[in-house]
Amino acid sequence: MNKKHTNFSVLLLLIFLLILSFGGFGYYIYQSKLNDKNREIMLNEVKNSVIDRNYKKAYSVAKLLQDKYPQNEDIAMLTNTLAEIANSSPFESKDLQRDSANQILDKIKGQDNTKTNVNENFDIAFNNRYIKDSTITENYSDRNDDVGIEDEDISEFKKSKIPEKIKPNTNPKEEDQIIQSPNPKLSVNDQKNLFNLEKLKKNLSGKSNSENILNNSQKIENDKQNTNLSKEKNSENILKTPDNSKYSNNNNTTSLKKIPSNSQKESELSPPSQTIIGKIYRPYSYLIKKELYEILDDINTGRVTLGKNRLKELIKKGLSNKFQKVNELIENSKNKEASNLLLTLIKKDIEPNLINIPKDPYKKEIFQLDKEDKNPQHPGDLKSKVHSIKPIDLENTKSRQQAIKDLNEFLKNNPNDAQASKTLAQANKIQHLEDLKSKVHSIKPIDLENTKSRQQAIKDLNEFLKNNPNDAQASKTLAQAYENNGDLLKAENAYEKIIKLTNTQEDHYKLGIIRFKLKKYEHSIESFDQTIKLDPKHKKALHNKGIALMMLNKNKKAIESFEKAIQIDKNYGTAYYQKGIAEEKNGDMQQAFASFKNAYNLDKNPNYALKAGIVSNNLGNFKQSEEYLNFFNANAKKPNEIAIYNLSIAKFENNKLEESLETINKAIDLNPEKSEYLYLKASINLKKENYQNAISLYSLVIEKNPENTSAYINLAKAYEKSGNKSQAISTLEKIINKNNKLALNNLGILYKKEKNYQKAIEIFEKAIINSDIEAKYNLATTLIEINDNTRAKDLLREYTKLKPNNPEALHALGIIEYNENNNDQTLRELIKKFPNYKKNENIKKIIGI
Repeated sequence: MNKKHTNFSVLLLLIFLLILSFGGFGYYIYQSKLNDKNREIMLNEVKNSVIDRNYKKAYSVAKLLQDKYPQNEDIAMLTNTLAEIANSSPFESKDLQRDSANQILDKIKGQDNTKTNVNENFDIAFNNRYIKDSTITENYSDRNDDVGIEDEDISEFKKSKIPEKIKPNTNPKEEDQIIQSPNPKLSVNDQKNLFNLEKLKKNLSGKSNSENILNNSQKIENDKQNTNLSKEKNSENILKTPDNSKYSNNNNTTSLKKIPSNSQKESELSPPSQTIIGKIYRPYSYLIKKELYEILDDINTGRVTLGKNRLKELIKKGLSNKFQKVNELIENSKNKEASNLLLTLIKKDIEPNLINIPKDPYKKEIFQLDKEDKNPQHPGDLKSKVHSIKPIDLENTKSRQQAIKDLNEFLKNNPNDAQASKTLAQANKIQHLEDLKSKVHSIKPIDLENTKSRQQAIKDLNEFLKNNPNDAQASKTLAQAYENNGDLLKAENAYEKIIKLTNTQEDHYKLGIIRFKLKKYEHSIESFDQTIKLDPKHKKALHNKGIALMMLNKNKKAIESFEKAIQIDKNYGTAYYQKGIAEEKNGDMQQAFASFKNAYNLDKNPNYALKAGIVSNNLGNFKQSEEYLNFFNANAKKPNEIAIYNLSIAKFENNKLEESLETINKAIDLNPEKSEYLYLKASINLKKENYQNAISLYSLVIEKNPENTSAYINLAKAYEKSGNKSQAISTLEKIINKNNKLALNNLGILYKKEKNYQKAIEIFEKAIINSDIEAKYNLATTLIEINDNTRAKDLLREYTKLKPNNPEALHALGIIEYNENNNDQTLRELIKKFPNYKKNENIKKIIGI
């Protein structure tokens, strides 16, 4: 009873612990999501504060974020940037720091590619300048992966962030040549280049008969072959040539069309030779050579299937697997290539390994051979010979082949001899490995491009490396095959073994590239570091290390790595280009432009010009931007909408309105739905005073992107310029709750012009709450209109302390002070500080100067 009670208690305890663990896990997930939500809210608050130029508030919120996430480098960088802006002089330009802060914010929020291209221009009233869009203009978001690695490096696997790289023209591969029928009108010289197989067959028949004289004691089968050879009938029509040496020239062969047969199909034809060939061994007999030339004849005279089947039978009987490649080419309808390959294999693999036959039948050695034939080897002697074969005899190629021959002959009559069978198996295994070694060491890069041949190569290489794990050449070939096959993990594993064997700089470098492709950036850096350790001047390793560091957002270290590569090669354009990207990511736009400019000057690469042009737009150097972007567009293989868009911005800023309009229309033709392109076109029309066109375009932008505050502001401006102030007010009222300072100021000015002073005062006070300095000046001038000079004077004093270089504000303040107590100090200061101020003459008359 106690035991049951104990078990029940344990069960309850386990259930309680399980529930507790699930609850804790759920709470952890909830808390994590809550933290992410809070961080997003705080980042949005920072973003809004930067947009509103309330840098102190932005800094305060960013400081709270830094305290909460002390390990986050991006938040720390953001806090430092905002601190610089908040503490800088009010007269200094904060555009670059503000752009940097926005860029860091976007990066933290997962929008690293978005970036404003032109600085926001907060005009205090409606004037003749257009209001720049505060939304995305440069469109970095459209630039896919601006990290690329050159040549064999990682260049093919990561492409530039610029939307579309310029690709060089590649000529299409020539199609396989069509097999041509023999031309009866060929010249004599051309006819000499055709195969004379009939004559060659007769020569080979004679040689095979001579061979049988020497080997009549070896195999009864060969006697049958000779008998059949004498009865052989030649069924082909062959073009003859007096020069047989031409036959060996692979380049002089003439391709032939398939010869049609009316009597029977190709598949029904019987081989022209009635020779019987048994198991094939090396050295080869002349029957093999003769059979192969007949197969070559079949291929060249149109009987391709027959030739393929005959070759297949020879391979089954022991002919080298190298000849299988001939059949593969036939299957792919590449008959000319198959013919050329077969002829090459006969010349290189068969003819050098033929049985030696004395040319003179009357030499003494022949009679000695006949004498030996009269005394055939006793079976007991053969047994003694094969049983005395030692492992060392199997290491030498010649002695091993002789041993295989003897063992096969012995085992025909003694199939149950275990020792001989074991020795033969060992000899065949060694021979197979030797053939395999020759095969894998002859694999060429082109063999790894075709899927079928690559798979066969991988199979052979793995089999070979099981017995030869330290063969570096085979290991590298296998690694390359895996890489071509897309098996990067296997390629990485192969190179890890290779560097243990070789420890060379290039093998470490190659491993680094494979790891980069696998996005193992830390490990790829380790491999590149090892390469640099072995070769400190390996510029590509330094370059690719820099790119890997960029992928880890370690931009400062990446810049250092690129600089080291440039020290090795001052003309290393790619390193300058990647250095510029790292500097751009690091917020150093001036230095980034210098790097892109250096890269462009070295290589005149259109992509470098595009980057230099976009960064020039960011820096406000629109003339230079136009030059670079014109070069890119002139050399681009096809239109690039991002380049066209940025070029239109540069022309707009250079006051080339007609050219700008023509250019942006090209971008719209490529992408009619892009609201940024429509916005720029609307702004061009606004500046050209085509207000109705501007109104329709801004309305279309708002329809596509209702969150575009700048479109509302400029739409109101277009209405106001066209004389429709009520519609302008209505437009700005729609975004009043967004607390945009420029929108509030413009709305207040409109109410002031309509003499609705109370509404104007209400709007300006709302803008002041949002820390808008200009709203203080606008409110002061409105208060003057209703004779509230006391409040106006206080506001103007606050404003002139923050912005002492506004002559209008000093003038308004000076007039109030002079009217109240004849204090002309401010007016005198105005005349002295701004001697060219247009109202100075009136002021002098008032104060009596």
